[in-house]
Amino acid sequence: MAARKRRATRARRRRGYHHGDLRRALLDAALALIARNGVSALTLRAVARRAGVSHAAPAHHFGDLLGLLHALADESFEALRAHMLAAIAGAPDAQVALRRSGVAYVDFAVANPARFRAMFHPAIGDAAAEPSAAQAAAYEVLLAGIRAVYGTPALGEREAAELALSAWAPMHGLAALAVDRQLEGKGLATTDPLKLAEVLTAHAQDPRRPSC
Repeated sequence: MAARKRRATRARRRRGYHHGDLRRALLDAALALIARNGVSALTLRAVARRAGVSHAAPAHHFGDLLGLLHALADESFEALRAHMLAAIAGAPDAQVALRRSGVAYVDFAVANPARFRAMFHPAIGDAAAEPSAAQAAAYEVLLAGIRAVYGTPALGEREAAELALSAWAPMHGLAALAVDRQLEGKGLATTDPLKLAEVLTAHAQDPRRPSC
């Protein structure tokens, strides 16, 4: 019985190495593990086991666990950027586009909780002196929206960054609350994160606007 199990394991590993895209399989395995057990439980051995490959395979592709997390975060920021750009395409004006980008941010997080957790894992922020190109490109969508609303000539770099933070912070907080299922029992008129995102983005542009 033990010999049969070892043969089956070796067969799974051989299939893993020859299915065409081992790197993709490892990233998908990591996402599945994060979704199931949380990002803190992620290890290279667990990823290899999930993908059905040797324990050395993840290290060969990513170096270490931090490298794997960076790879996951980068492709997730790329996906977030694409999602936000699709949401603002065809917006009638800059303010609508900015609101749509905020709602799209929350929508992406709710639809991809494992990616959202990987993107903002503390180890990534601790290890990086500067944001990666993928993270910077996603952030630039927000900055471009801020500049379009407030006007580039009248807006300095620091002012743009502060306004971007004031727009990002509530959307990120809402996304985190939604992903962790912390919106229930708070006396809100709705717990739908996208409806709440619409309320918050509209309120940010017009504080006199009723909440619901």
